[in-house]
Amino acid sequence: MRAMGVPFAGALDKLGPVEIEPPAVGAGQVAVRVIAAALNPADTKVMSGELAGRALHGRSKPLVTGYDFSGIVEARGDGVTDLTDGAEVFGFLAYASKNKQGSFAERIAIDRAAVARKPPAISHATAAASATPGLTALQSFRDKARLKSGGRVLVIGAAGGVGSVAIGVARALGAHVTGVCSTYAVELVRELGADDVVDRRERDPRSLTGPFDAVLDAAAAYSYASTRHMLAPDGAYVTTLPSAGWIGGKLMTLASKRHCHLVVVKSVAADLELLAGWMAGDAKLRVPIDATFPIRDLAKAIDRFAKGELRGRIAIDVDGGWNVERAQTYVWDRDGLFVGGLFDHPKVDGTPEFMYHLGGELAHGTLYTGPDGDVIFAGNWESEVRLYRITGWGTPSAPWLRQSGSVTPPRRTDPPR
Repeated sequence: MRAMGVPFAGALDKLGPVEIEPPAVGAGQVAVRVIAAALNPADTKVMSGELAGRALHGRSKPLVTGYDFSGIVEARGDGVTDLTDGAEVFGFLAYASKNKQGSFAERIAIDRAAVARKPPAISHATAAASATPGLTALQSFRDKARLKSGGRVLVIGAAGGVGSVAIGVARALGAHVTGVCSTYAVELVRELGADDVVDRRERDPRSLTGPFDAVLDAAAAYSYASTRHMLAPDGAYVTTLPSAGWIGGKLMTLASKRHCHLVVVKSVAADLELLAGWMAGDAKLRVPIDATFPIRDLAKAIDRFAKGELRGRIAIDVDGGWNVERAQTYVWDRDGLFVGGLFDHPKVDGTPEFMYHLGGELAHGTLYTGPDGDVIFAGNWESEVRLYRITGWGTPSAPWLRQSGSVTPPRRTDPPR
């Protein structure tokens, strides 16, 4: 199947299309056709070979990352009975070395317990963009800070991927929200629902006095030590990245009622369902998207991310982003018998859904463009996977698939008889 990846960790400059095996679906898992994904800082850390990325993804070759996704269930493993094929779901893959293949691919396999149904009114891009930041914020406020309704929250990095969604999550939990951002995003942060907005270029956020029940440092820009004075007596500072400042903060809180936490987000179906309800319901949780790139332009998406000054997430169109020209073509034999056809086929290597009819059997395979522009068929033939070059027409008793030659078969575009 098609994917976008690098040959190995550390080769980000070689990012491009790759062919990988479709993932196997185990017990308790679902196979999902990925419609949309979203870019995360973890993607570049892993692909560029950074030390911080080694624990976030398995070291497969080629290396295909991508965590957030939204898509359609295509198959279910043993024990999965509450979802049907065709169900629209969203979530994110584990930020862990056990994750061997990411969502920058046509299909993924994931535990049923890590996905939730996508609300019909929410687009796949929005659902994918909501997953990691929405649960990061929820698990930070609810589980780490034990935020209660009526509490006061400070979100640092309120225009970024996590921070922009955290505003709405905090409000859905009944909190008063103060957002910290740069000048370019002040209006956006206010529109997202922040009660107060601090332009960090106009005022040092560390000069705030609070008191705040929770400080979510979504940008990992500060530390417990530099923000503890603004915390309520039993307030909590939560960061999204491990650091020396986080370790120091943990030590400082040993003799204090205040708390210093690192949030390690997990994809939990019940939390995703809560998030989905907020997006589709009265809470009207907004998930801002800075830009959407087709999967073929993943490198451009990474460049946009690196430039900064983001206004939300960067979404990736996976299902429709392979730079394909779609058409329908049918093939007949010399006697006018319908032999096979291409359905919704991209004119690129890895064309899916080629139906062929030989010896009374109907099956599926894959077409590839050969080195000389000829058409190669890869499919199941007599219980073996073989490659055949399409050479011309024939009949079911004289197949038009041959292992030699380079003639492209004639094609007609009117419906089959």
